[in-house]
Amino acid sequence: MVALSRILLVLLLAGCAHNTGLRERGLQPATSTADELRGALEGRRIAVLVGVDSYDSSAFPALRFAASDAAALGALLEDDDAGDFDRVLTLNVGPKTRRAEILATLKSVRADLVPQDEFVFYFSGHGTLASIGDSPKLFLLPSDASPSDLVGTALDLDTLRDFFSLLPAERKVLVVDACFHGEGKSVANPTLQLDPEALADLAQSTARGMGSGEAHLFASTFGYPAYEDDKLGQGVYTHYLMQGLSWARGEADRDADGVVTAWESHDFARLRTQQHTGNMQVPEASIRVVGSNDLVFAGDRGVRAERAEALVFNYGPLSGAWSGASLVIDGRSKGVFPAALSVAPGEHHVEVRDAEGKLLLDGYAQFEGGESVRVSDLSIRTREDRALLSLRVGGGGGPASRWGTVWGDGWLGLEGWTGLRKARGPGKGLFIAGGFGAAVAPQRGSFTQLARPAMWLEVEGGWGLDVRRFRFRVAWQARGTLLPVAKRPGVAHELEPEEAGWLIGSMGPALHVGVLMTRRTSFIVAATLQGAPLDLDGTGTQLHPFGAITAGVELGL
Repeated sequence: MVALSRILLVLLLAGCAHNTGLRERGLQPATSTADELRGALEGRRIAVLVGVDSYDSSAFPALRFAASDAAALGALLEDDDAGDFDRVLTLNVGPKTRRAEILATLKSVRADLVPQDEFVFYFSGHGTLASIGDSPKLFLLPSDASPSDLVGTALDLDTLRDFFSLLPAERKVLVVDACFHGEGKSVANPTLQLDPEALADLAQSTARGMGSGEAHLFASTFGYPAYEDDKLGQGVYTHYLMQGLSWARGEADRDADGVVTAWESHDFARLRTQQHTGNMQVPEASIRVVGSNDLVFAGDRGVRAERAEALVFNYGPLSGAWSGASLVIDGRSKGVFPAALSVAPGEHHVEVRDAEGKLLLDGYAQFEGGESVRVSDLSIRTREDRALLSLRVGGGGGPASRWGTVWGDGWLGLEGWTGLRKARGPGKGLFIAGGFGAAVAPQRGSFTQLARPAMWLEVEGGWGLDVRRFRFRVAWQARGTLLPVAKRPGVAHELEPEEAGWLIGSMGPALHVGVLMTRRTSFIVAATLQGAPLDLDGTGTQLHPFGAITAGVELGL
């Protein structure tokens, strides 16, 4: 409805303009209805910034720079040479910082947003931690917040994040320069006693329900303070966030593509905030960004439209397995985790090294423009198996009218399979393989006998590829199958077809489909449809079809 209203407004204004009776002489550039419609539906960049310095309740001490931080960041976002935002609403004085005004502004913006828009919500002020019922809750404090009624007068952080995630804008960033530690930009009751397990769950609550182009940036990790600094004249995190969007933009722009994204600006501010505070303040972030959906905070409008980088990210705990590890692409360091690091589309040599330089991961991986990859998933992406081994179980058979005299209704068996593949370079994915199997046919024709044995050797060659966690191969397979003599007990007689020994040569297409389970193992299902030229009934040689399906675990070396 919002987009339709904007279209109708454009058409109405266009119609009014033609009724004024005024026109200029000379040639004028033509504007089509299609051009007008595209203009009406073009995405806008909108920001709401809240900065709260003073509070009605004496329980919440005044801050010095929250209001000015919101104003300064708003001016930077409005600047044509920086954020180039179309609309910036700054709520940092008087009644504008009250809860009702903040909520009314957010609801008004929500009613006007369309998916093509980009949206930023910034809050600078106090945060607090409280026990509501049996659960700990985090709150942001507007100027009229009351310590005796936080549910009714403060902003529940979980509710705010849920509201934010449901906004229709495709790209959006929530920035919180506050903390819940009880020190710095936070107020907490020192007598509050909370269950340690509940606090741990609270600290680990991150990106549930987030959209595909959404980022939540926090000036501090739960359990750490967020500070203002008199020497900087700003909140520490906001100071460095703005620095990365202005005179230090070149340094914040990690991939040198001419724009600074939300993740680049956060990574820039995070490192410098930790250095400035001696690691007493540790910013954190939650991510669900798909490549080019990462919102651009500052940079050229044309470049914003052309971005199509992939992102490799990790924002786990500081004690996590990947914390402090560096990503190296084609021999060039891209940065250190926790971070979101951009990678150009295409195939690259990928290394991940720990803080001491020890190689954690090494291989080649394909990246698509606009995708996001967790660093932990790179171990799957960089699989470069050259030797393949698998043990499979399965069965097969053909039309009973043709094969009943040889192996009955079918067979069940076990197969060992091994292959060699080309891991990189031209022809990557080509493979050759061979296998040996043994089986039994439970029933032969109309005679119920002891199971008849069968053995086979096979060779095949083809091409395959891995797509994310899935493996696909197509091949041409040749097989030789031996069915030994299986004479029925009883009086001596000439061997009949169902008793005679057979050596069957066959060939046909094969398809392998698998799921990559770990760095070295996959679960593979292989199917083949083959034809064997045989004279089964003495009427002449005919092509007899049969199929086989096997499944099992494959090991890559």
